[in-house]
Amino acid sequence: MDSLKELMARTDNDSIWAVNADMLAGLTGFSNPIQAEKIFFEALEKLQKDSYNYSNKHRRIASIYDGLGILERRRNQYDKALEYYYKALQIKEREEDSLTIGRSYHNIAMLYFRMDDYDSALRDMKRALSLRKHGDSVSYATSLNNYGYFYLKKKEYDSAQLYFTKAKLFFGDDIRVNDAYLYMARLYEYKKQYKKALNIHLQILKVYKKHEKPERIAITLKNIGYNYRKLNDFTKAEKYLKESEFIAKGYGNKKLLANIYKERYYMFKKKNDFETALKHRLTYQKYQDSILFAEQSNKIGEIEATYRFKKEALLDSLNYVVKKERLIALEKTQRRRKKVFISLFIVSLIGIISLFFLYRYRHENNIQKIENQKLETDFLNGKVDFFRFKIEQLLLDNKMRVKFKDDLRKKIKLINQTTDKDKMVSEYQTLLIEIQNQANTENRLDTITEKLIDLDVSFEKKLAEEFPMLSKSEREVCKLMRLNLSTKEVMNILDITMASIKSIRYRIRKKLEIPKNIDCELYIKNLFGGHSN
Repeated sequence: MDSLKELMARTDNDSIWAVNADMLAGLTGFSNPIQAEKIFFEALEKLQKDSYNYSNKHRRIASIYDGLGILERRRNQYDKALEYYYKALQIKEREEDSLTIGRSYHNIAMLYFRMDDYDSALRDMKRALSLRKHGDSVSYATSLNNYGYFYLKKKEYDSAQLYFTKAKLFFGDDIRVNDAYLYMARLYEYKKQYKKALNIHLQILKVYKKHEKPERIAITLKNIGYNYRKLNDFTKAEKYLKESEFIAKGYGNKKLLANIYKERYYMFKKKNDFETALKHRLTYQKYQDSILFAEQSNKIGEIEATYRFKKEALLDSLNYVVKKERLIALEKTQRRRKKVFISLFIVSLIGIISLFFLYRYRHENNIQKIENQKLETDFLNGKVDFFRFKIEQLLLDNKMRVKFKDDLRKKIKLINQTTDKDKMVSEYQTLLIEIQNQANTENRLDTITEKLIDLDVSFEKKLAEEFPMLSKSEREVCKLMRLNLSTKEVMNILDITMASIKSIRYRIRKKLEIPKNIDCELYIKNLFGGHSN
């Protein structure tokens, strides 16, 4: 404390002064809460000035509100403590500091617990857990442990045990893991399972002895004595209570001494040794009275300190009024400047928004024009494709007729060269049959052409879109297969060989991944919802 005071007196840096003042007030709060409060308010006044422009300003203000909340909590002024805690929380939420927000919710939950409002305590500790989960594991474990203790006080033992177990995992090797074991022992004591509680306290005792923690050793020894008393093993109970008393007297813990004599009172009362029980009861009362007297003395000292503080504040009131008037004038000037800046900002913002909407309107119009042009182009392309298809069919029919006529002339010429009359008659009869077949074929082709024209013109387009790996000739064969034509008919229409047709059909089956057990023509007919012949 003396070092911090010296650092505060020597430094000209407001940030360093505020940090040291925060720490000094925290230390002073144990012995002189009024003085601690005065230091906190001095630091708060300096931090809230406009001239204080260090980056740690808001976090330091939040820390001071937390410190003031702790002071009020120790005075049992829970409403004021809660008010300070929430002020700190609001600043932390603006700063979006999730870890310190989690700490605030932890403090608020502990305050509700002191007020016996277990539901509110559980609610805020749950918020603390969600925020502290990704931070320091020991802090998270502490919140888990207290969360379990709240359930213990509500006598929801299964939930309590679950969170004590989780806390042990997150404490790890830290000595504070014994806090989780302690609460677990209390759980067994609540359930009157004193042997289980005793085993836990004995384990805790070994750890505290190893780390030389005398106060915790003394408390644990008293807890062991309590459990032996509950188990009616009065010899061992007295042994551990004596060890606890020896350590407690060494550092003057009157509250622990009072509890030790209270245990002895119950123990001897159970043994029907009422004279010794009465003696221990009187000793317990003596320690209780001394604790009460010490608390009253502290309150008197606090009242005196409050009086001196108010007297000093009254002497400084004139200077404070002058400073306040100057501050008000400065704030007025700054408010006027802010209004001008805000007006300029609003005008600029309106202009930016107007430009944005103008740009957006023009951009949407351009997009609409492009889409309309695209639709017109697609429509024209469709018409061109349709007429190209019809021309190709007409050319195909004409080519077939010309070829047949040439073949017919050649055959007639060969027949006329024959001298055998019977053979000539036979060949002419064969020729007539071929001519008749050709006529039938042309009639069938005319029907096919009509069907091709009537067929959905978009079929080939759909084929190209859905199966872009198909070539143009493969798509042509697919269209003809869709009409249930034979391989020979397709060969005649396209004027290609049988081997070519088989090769194209093989490629179609492979590219469309048509299973071997499925008919190729049937598969093509059922594409895109099928087709009625």
